[in-house]
Amino acid sequence: MQKLRNDVDHNVPGGVVSLTVVESSPVGDNATDISKGNLDNQGAEDIATTDSGGTPLAGGDDQSALAPGGGSLSLFFNSAELPGTIRTIFSTIVTSPTSLVPPGNALTSITPGTRFASFDRPYRSPDGTRWAMVADTDQAVTQDAIIVAGEGLSSSIKVQEGLPFPFTNPVELFGPFDRNLGVLDDGYMGFGTNTNGPIASDEYLLSFSPPAGIGLWWQEGLTQLPGVPTESFGATIDSVHCIQGGAVALRAAGTIGSAPDTQDDFLITVATTTARSGVTIPTGQAGGTSFPWEIFDANSFYSSSNGTIYIAKGDLATGTTLADDVVVVNNQVRLQEGSIVPGSGFSSPILSSFAGEIAMTPIGDWFARGTNTDGQDWLVRNGTVVARTDAAVTPGSPELYDDALTSATFFSMTGNNAGDWVIGGATNAVDANRNAVLVLNGVKVVAREGDRVDLNNNGQSDDDVFLSLFANDDLFLTEDRFLYFQSGLRNAAGTFLGSAFLRIKVDPAPACGGNISGPSGNGAGQVNVDDLLAVINAWGPCADPNNCPADIVPPGGNNVVNVDDLLAVINGWGACP
Repeated sequence: MQKLRNDVDHNVPGGVVSLTVVESSPVGDNATDISKGNLDNQGAEDIATTDSGGTPLAGGDDQSALAPGGGSLSLFFNSAELPGTIRTIFSTIVTSPTSLVPPGNALTSITPGTRFASFDRPYRSPDGTRWAMVADTDQAVTQDAIIVAGEGLSSSIKVQEGLPFPFTNPVELFGPFDRNLGVLDDGYMGFGTNTNGPIASDEYLLSFSPPAGIGLWWQEGLTQLPGVPTESFGATIDSVHCIQGGAVALRAAGTIGSAPDTQDDFLITVATTTARSGVTIPTGQAGGTSFPWEIFDANSFYSSSNGTIYIAKGDLATGTTLADDVVVVNNQVRLQEGSIVPGSGFSSPILSSFAGEIAMTPIGDWFARGTNTDGQDWLVRNGTVVARTDAAVTPGSPELYDDALTSATFFSMTGNNAGDWVIGGATNAVDANRNAVLVLNGVKVVAREGDRVDLNNNGQSDDDVFLSLFANDDLFLTEDRFLYFQSGLRNAAGTFLGSAFLRIKVDPAPACGGNISGPSGNGAGQVNVDDLLAVINAWGPCADPNNCPADIVPPGGNNVVNVDDLLAVINGWGACP
């Protein structure tokens, strides 16, 4: 099978197909949804049909077949961003340019050649165009923490530990940054830090906006809680996230004031108390009880971007540790320790000391995961169990979710505003180096431990770099189905190389509908250039309608190989599940 090369014309019945690979073109320029005539989100620049004289055929880009008398079809695409290609945004591999820390601003002092040492959880803006996260560098331990923010593949450093703090006299220095932070569509951010100031007032909640720089929201010991005049913020501020309009939500634990210890933990949204320990009583408790909150778990409070929906995890003041752990959505208990997951069909209740995780998308879709007393692990989306131990990874697959080699079956969950969702889980795959997967919408494996990684972003997976262990919950999914995630990296010999912040284009198309080359699909289990060329070489009416493997759209075929079939191959690009 002929391999694709740059700027090569391929003769096909009725004309010529020109394929131009642009491996270094910026991704995201003029990007729109994939359709006939515009393939940018799949890495393509343009698709056009002309007659033998070069004049566009009637219908322009939507023309689905070449003219019988001759013509050409040109496809220009960026091979580095085809579905299934795992691109590297940052890494900690010191021999790679991807480990270099990007430029900063007046609140940073990044020495040229500074490299990343580790990454914390990334967070997306409501529309998915921006992201931000805390990271560590190889600078001195008093200056190694930074906040990096980006749009797509571009980024810059916004704040750095150890630099002068602009709100104190004498001058204090920025300290480490809290993991949870928020970012809005315009680049506005909310985050927490501890300075090197007096211990009774060194915790701050801050904002960052592109035109104004750093702003002060609240300070430990000095700022009154919104609507609670007897209390000021204490030493614990976490779970910070942004609400549209430039506001924030957070957990404030151990406030300072006259409130008893049983009533000094708060969940705050904008300027309102969402829930308070010892006061707020969630509905829907097991057995019809009416216990108030006792505590809220650290970094376990999330809201929709408009602030109308929230999820929180913590303990009720039940007086027992056997049924006090709960997941609450808008003040309603949705999951409770010692009770069976509603609607699950499980016979065993949720394990004591419920240690599951929670998440929420910008539109308020929520996730939770945990374990039952019989060892059954599960993952819930909007109250429905979407995955469980010993269930098929994808419909009809012999590969099952499995926890034989791990402490828990599931390790990640996220979703976008379009209703897509991705979960991470361990499986019973025979190869222990290939038994962790990221699955889209419960039907397609989009990344697997051991998959190749394009470290230098040249469009080729030729760097001897492979996915190792996925990072738990360190991922997000955008509306145009770019999945940003973190993972360890290894080489073919199994040697650990470092960790990375990565991006992959995922697509909900049937898993291997484009795997057509060869008698029954290519043996490599890939939709790749071989399949693309198989469509091109079969272009036009099927010579034998009963034997036309390139005629894959619509299902069952229509006796012609055209742009629809070409797009199906591109949409299915990458490794088969």
